[in-house]
Amino acid sequence: MASYQQDFGADFSAKKIRSLINSWEGSSERMAMADGVDYFNGNNVTIRNVTRMFWSDKSKTMKVNPYVAQNRIGFDKFHDVVSQKVSTLLNEPPIIDGFDDDEFTKRLGFALKKTATYSSCCGVGWMFYSEDNQISVFNPVNCIAFRDDEDTSVIRAFIRYWKIGAMTNSDSVEYAEVYTEDGMTKYRSGKAGSDFIQIAPIVPYREMVMSDFEGIRAEVVPTSKIPLVELDNNDGRTGDLTPTLRAKIDIIDIVNSGFANNIQDFSDVYWVIKAGGDVDTDVFQEFMSDVSKTHKIVAGGDGSDVEPHQFEIPVQARSTFCDRMKTEIADETGVVDPKDLTGSSVTNVAIKAVTMKLRQRVSDFEWDVYNACQKVMGLYNEYNSTDYTGDISFTWLLVDNQTEIIDNAQKIQPNISQDSYLALLKRADYISNVEEEKRKIAEEQRDKFSLVDMTEADVDNSGADMSTPQEMNNVGHSS
Repeated sequence: MASYQQDFGADFSAKKIRSLINSWEGSSERMAMADGVDYFNGNNVTIRNVTRMFWSDKSKTMKVNPYVAQNRIGFDKFHDVVSQKVSTLLNEPPIIDGFDDDEFTKRLGFALKKTATYSSCCGVGWMFYSEDNQISVFNPVNCIAFRDDEDTSVIRAFIRYWKIGAMTNSDSVEYAEVYTEDGMTKYRSGKAGSDFIQIAPIVPYREMVMSDFEGIRAEVVPTSKIPLVELDNNDGRTGDLTPTLRAKIDIIDIVNSGFANNIQDFSDVYWVIKAGGDVDTDVFQEFMSDVSKTHKIVAGGDGSDVEPHQFEIPVQARSTFCDRMKTEIADETGVVDPKDLTGSSVTNVAIKAVTMKLRQRVSDFEWDVYNACQKVMGLYNEYNSTDYTGDISFTWLLVDNQTEIIDNAQKIQPNISQDSYLALLKRADYISNVEEEKRKIAEEQRDKFSLVDMTEADVDNSGADMSTPQEMNNVGHSS
């Protein structure tokens, strides 16, 4: 964790940016963040670096073995661990009571979901609030937060950097943005590893355009803090890729990759040829060709013999071990396998039991997301001169047996309120919005009453309209 007083310092200069970035890239904190993002993207670090080698007696070193398979198969489960937690809480934008800026609410929902994903992978996520009510999400792997030594929740300075251009580091161009309480300053490095130089003056976070007798000008509006919102994954700011979870994923990768290597290396039959001193490469290839064509082997009478052999690969043991590790991953993280929740016979009680660990993880994470939302709304008030103080809630995406919910709703409808009944229908995805459904029901009731009123008025104005055919006939005869 970077310190403002000790690491950033009051004597900050453009030359110091390079030193700070180099120090950050070599830190264990950043490495853990980068590994979390890689595993989420299916780029499992451990199996990616596994290479089958052999000992060379000639060079007295280990060398890459070019004659064996080098499969690297990753178990992409960490993506589900993160996505199920984030989507359960943030599949829909937050519900902000009494707030009518729907466009901003949707923008906040998208930013929260992306930031929460980074937070789950890296332990912390960052949102930057700009003056036009836009929310940018930063990749925490390339961000350095300098915290106040007395209050680590206060960010005193912040560096974000990235590379563009050529694929090789020597030809890439690096940019860095430095955020302080006065504003943001942009820097550029024309060569990898070289010092940064300032390419633009400091840009304040807020400006107000003034027009008076002095003309049109922009005046800086002081801000109370750097407009960054931090979304922590937990109190320790650690990601969901715990050492125990990573160890289980890694061993599955190693076993599956080894299994594929064995199949590739030993899938062909190998031959043991006795008394075959004259069998060189050409003779052996002719032998294999004859076997393929005639499907028979003729051994000479001088004691020569040919026997086919094939390796027996232990399939069951590998499969059983991997299944056991996958079960332990599910028990540890609460990740839900859709195969466990298929079929109408799965009751909601069973579903709650299967998803209990996932619900616990989401519930723990919800408080951190709630705090981040409150900070964003605080910046919204400051930047728009509003005084919103309403509460924020989230719509959980939960798996349910919809048929069971509908059946229960029908049974208890006479004994519950209309709101409760419609809420059950919404949970079963039969309606999308309770209030909208109530409005439509009220409109239909009004239309029904209006139709009755019009009919009665017609009756009052023209009694003949309600006469029976027989009565109409009698009237005709009397006339």
